[in-house]
Amino acid sequence: MKALWKLSGKFAGWVSSSGRLYNYDGDNVGYMLEDVVYSLEGVYLGEIYKRNMLAKRIDPLHPSKSRQKSLTRIFATPLQDRTRHRTPFGWADPEI
Repeated sequence: MKALWKLSGKFAGWVSSSGRLYNYDGDNVGYMLEDVVYSLEGVYLGEIYKRNMLAKRIDPLHPSKSRQKSLTRIFATPLQDRTRHRTPFGWADPEI
């Protein structure tokens, strides 16, 4: 599992080696295709911005993808938030 933080520095959750996205509570809330993250409904949530940051383009160019079923919840303890980063132009925190 790889830990992810939002641009604001808030802990976002984890992504598994199979590309499944889990929120800070361990719920399967999405999946990743390459570096782009989608909700289980196939809606664009954001993408990897630098190695372990999850960010959302203000004007995304990614079409919706197929729906996926939720997997079993994982046992998870949220990690601490990090120092707030300066938000680059055109990017925002994802809504996960």
